[in-house]
Amino acid sequence: MWETVKSLILRLFGIKIPQSNAHMERQGEWAKKYEDIEDINLTAIIAGKLATLAVTDAVITVEGDNKRAETLQNVLDKALWSSRTVVSSALGVGGVALVPYAVNGKIFVDAVPQNNFFITERVGNEITKCVILSDYIVRDHKKYIRLTDYSLENGACVIRNRAAVNDSPCALDILPEWKGIAEEIRIPGANHLLLGYMKCPAGNRRPDTVHGAPITYGCDKIIKQCLETLEEEAREYKIKRGFVGADSTLFGKDDKLPKDGLFKKFESNRADDDLWEVYSPEIRHAAYSARVQQLFELLEKAVGTSKGILTTPEAATTATEVRRTQHDTWALVGEIRKNFKRALDELIYAIDILCNYYGTSPAGEY
Repeated sequence: MWETVKSLILRLFGIKIPQSNAHMERQGEWAKKYEDIEDINLTAIIAGKLATLAVTDAVITVEGDNKRAETLQNVLDKALWSSRTVVSSALGVGGVALVPYAVNGKIFVDAVPQNNFFITERVGNEITKCVILSDYIVRDHKKYIRLTDYSLENGACVIRNRAAVNDSPCALDILPEWKGIAEEIRIPGANHLLLGYMKCPAGNRRPDTVHGAPITYGCDKIIKQCLETLEEEAREYKIKRGFVGADSTLFGKDDKLPKDGLFKKFESNRADDDLWEVYSPEIRHAAYSARVQQLFELLEKAVGTSKGILTTPEAATTATEVRRTQHDTWALVGEIRKNFKRALDELIYAIDILCNYYGTSPAGEY
């Protein structure tokens, strides 16, 4: 799929994506793993826990005694009805782009996961050009794709929309939901792209890309061991079924067994044999639990947190002890908040510029 997307971007916009196919496939795998609901998802658990610590009780306020500040606050409240979900997604897939757009005079915001967000040019850590996979629809055995290119040109943000069906360029109005979308919009007065980008603070260890990496990047082996041990422990409980062995003399001529856990014993002709023998082995829960806790602690260290994300936090009675035992976690949470705040600053700036362009509210300081 990613080869197709790269080819389409080149054909539709004349832009060559700098990321390799392997890089794009890797980002797709990160998103797939984070979205998996069929198995125990340790990446989603850790991302959700850290997102809760980062945004719970946080208040995001646009200050200003004017109509513009009120409009910005309203848009932000609707966009971030669950800020925890946005932050968790950014941590789970590596990053999220917050993209504002206007429909019928109202401004909305889409949270686009990083695997659908392609950075095509940057200056330092600032993104100056990008392409977004805005829509992907399968209908009547046909695949419809809408791509949006963002770029800065002479003090304006240029937004270009293009569409394709079955990997061939087509008109934007090919689908009813795409009618009315302009092929190109040039919005003046912009000094950076009209979107916000929240990057996961986990280092991707690749200096050639500005894309982020999931919070559990590089932990695949530990996660695999965690899941294997949990599966073994579950199997231990599942196969532990006590049963009673009955002497052969207790069976009738038809040699039938009752269906209540009774099984025929081997005949040994020993005088001291009991008529009944109970088999009920002990579950080795202590050994398995200790191993699981050991792996969870190792995973917490690899992610960069203190104990308490997957394991029981260390006991502490004073403020100093609490700070010491949770230092790594709160240092990471601080980085998450910093990245989220930067994305929100970029998003609010973009919404403000769009308000000016569409005239949704009078200009005002915020």
